[in-house]
Amino acid sequence: MKNSKRFYLYIFIVSLLYAIQYYINNKITPVGDQTAFLKYAEEFQYNYLYFGIDRYFTWSSRLLIESATLFFLFMKNYLSLYLLWQRLYSYYLAKSSQRNFHGFQGS
Repeated sequence: MKNSKRFYLYIFIVSLLYAIQYYINNKITPVGDQTAFLKYAEEFQYNYLYFGIDRYFTWSSRLLIESATLFFLFMKNYLSLYLLWQRLYSYYLAKSSQRNFHGFQGS
């Protein structure tokens, strides 16, 4: 059991270091549509509803796609944080239910 925890800790640390190195070396920056939508967001003061209404009256063929692009361009960090929280919480619940189950077996 102790070796298993040590192995997973080692894998986590190596993965984290690799991710940081990859991020630094590739200089991940917004490209393509992302740069245009960053300007749109500033132009509309990050008001997604007003952006959607304006796009509908001026260029409606891609309204849903462009609105989603603008929204997720700024909300991706919150979404990632939420998904990480969900994963950790489900892991915690699984571990606590295992402990309770094994406790009942021993009685």
